Amino acid sequence: MTDPTGITFLPARPGHLLIKVDHPSEPGSYLLALRDMVESLNLFGVTRIRALKDGLHIAFDVRIVGTEDLEDMLTAANAAVRFARGDHTARIHNLSVSFDGPGSIDLPVASLLLGTTEAGLIRRFCRTGHVVAALTAPAAAPVVDVTATQAMSASSQACRSRKEVLPGTLLLSDAGITIAALGGFSNEYQVGRVVQRGTARPPRLHIGDFVRFQHASPQRPNESIPQECTR
Repeated sequence: MTDPTGITFLPARPGHLLIKVDHPSEPGSYLLALRDMVESLNLFGVTRIRALKDGLHIAFDVRIVGTEDLEDMLTAANAAVRFARGDHTARIHNLSVSFDGPGSIDLPVASLLLGTTEAGLIRRFCRTGHVVAALTAPAAAPVVDVTATQAMSASSQACRSRKEVLPGTLLLSDAGITIAALGGFSNEYQVGRVVQRGTARPPRLHIGDFVRFQHASPQRPNESIPQECTR
């Protein structure tokens, strides 16, 4: 699989992935920057990262992460390096989000901490576009800059127990909204979950991309859905 931003995934035996760096200028420094970025993400299942003359060799545990998921996360890491070098074209993503069900079990508590109602917090998420500000370990989960999280207390995060998180869950903390790339465990507030439409894979978010959340939950009794979230 070839990524238009300068890397090519080459065939390899199971549990191994070869990445060729096609950067036209300064391939050596670009390769080192990409290796450092991949190492910083502590990707689930990756057991070894080795720099080659013109690429990287990634060894991974196929029982933990699949080749396709790993390629997606490495593509996001490559986009982060290009963004840091000022070579990035932002994309726009409209993500349907369910604010009901297991993926939003902490929505009432988060709303209370932020001094608003559940509908009010959903409105904050949906009424404006947001920017993917960073990638975080583990699993290259994108952090979306959401100003509503500025009132979140770090101490309230530290005392919470870690709970299971499903892929696509929106995790709220003082850092912003983290969208879980893979399943795992977290003590952050689970406030929603991205809804996958059909059989298509959800888009991989890259640093610098613009994101809009659209309300996909059924209306609750005696609660109005913000208009900003249904457009």
